[in-house]
Amino acid sequence: MKEVMPEIRNNEINDIFSNKRDLQYMYNLAVEKFHIGDYKRAHELIGLVYTLDKNISSQYLKTYGAILQAIGDYAQAVSMYESAFNLERNNENACLFYTGVCLFKLGSYEQSQHKLTIFLAEGNKNTKLLSRAKLYLKLINNKQKA
Repeated sequence: MKEVMPEIRNNEINDIFSNKRDLQYMYNLAVEKFHIGDYKRAHELIGLVYTLDKNISSQYLKTYGAILQAIGDYAQAVSMYESAFNLERNNENACLFYTGVCLFKLGSYEQSQHKLTIFLAEGNKNTKLLSRAKLYLKLINNKQKA
């Protein structure tokens, strides 16, 4: 296991953060760090929770995807977004949008177009995401024409 928190030895991690409340605290702290722009620390914390927590929710995976996207690890972000979507297809279709964006950043324009088209077809209450999806599709069309 990659040492995420150097001040804590690996064999102590399971003892210290073994209960669900501690893991939830670390998850919340990762979200807080993400919101203030401390992506490196957010990534360290959420990576540790991911290693220790055996009951991962779609919201958790979506958050992990957002953190990975923020640090530029688009391939891993795609994996997290797709896992979140597969866990809860009805409640996590925004993951299709975020997957499409990451695929666009990776230069996988056809895959990006596919995900964004499905996202638009399924619809979403978030009009900003819908508008952004349409914008990305226009960008993809322009790249394909060039």
